[in-house]
Amino acid sequence: MTDARAAAPHAEWMIVVHGGAKTIQPHEEPANREGCLRALAAGRAVLAANGRAVDAVTAAIQVLEAESAFHAGPGGAPSAGDGELGAALMDGETLQVGAVAALRGMPHPILVARALLPEPENLLVGAVAARFAAQRGVPLRDAPAAARDAVGCVARDARGHLAAGTSTGGPDGQCGDSPVPGGGFLADDTRGAAALSGNGARIDRVTLARRAVAGLREHQPDGAVHDALRTMQVHAGGGAGIILLDPDGRLGWGHTSSHFACAWQSARDAHPTVHLRRAAPPVGADKGD
Repeated sequence: MTDARAAAPHAEWMIVVHGGAKTIQPHEEPANREGCLRALAAGRAVLAANGRAVDAVTAAIQVLEAESAFHAGPGGAPSAGDGELGAALMDGETLQVGAVAALRGMPHPILVARALLPEPENLLVGAVAARFAAQRGVPLRDAPAAARDAVGCVARDARGHLAAGTSTGGPDGQCGDSPVPGGGFLADDTRGAAALSGNGARIDRVTLARRAVAGLREHQPDGAVHDALRTMQVHAGGGAGIILLDPDGRLGWGHTSSHFACAWQSARDAHPTVHLRRAAPPVGADKGD
């Protein structure tokens, strides 16, 4: 049912990005692969410079939002109507959450979520979120929102702190799992960090990110991912993909969709690894897919 692996334990820093649980046509594979690698490089640069996990996640998601292959921001494919955008970020050290939904004309909604992180509010929507973005100087531009794919990132920095983030676009008036803590994302230094993609309503029904992270109490990361996805299939149905880190930076990932574009690298890895589809094993970025 799932395809999951575990990375080397106790990585000093670790970062994982995903471009959505979906179907990727053969001609779309190069763009998905290269987009994941570009996003990974942006986040990796922050961590390699001893930066914070929340900043690495923010940097990686900005790149994912700009990639047309991932349909997560104004660079993505247009949805029915104008469409709306959302994003979320969680700091595993402080448990602060910044989440926004129903935004328009925002090239990088993850920047609004990042600005909201230290504020007392956790979630802003629509016009209130747009006013907050303007007050914080987050850039706006006239651009259509995206289709329904979600992108995400989880990271552990050299200090041992975790972070998770998501960004998505979709039809007007609908808010899926991406801005919901415990649904589409979660980060807690003492427990783990997860970011998801898939059927948002069904992900929320089983609080899938919470289940994946909670599973780390009894399982290695790959086992926690497998159990969380199995629970979703049994109790809610629908497809999903999960990237998961435990507090030591060990990776678990898996998906029930045909494809799940993702890439990862730790401080100990000479090269990043990329995965696109269940039928093929993950490969080093220097070997092709």
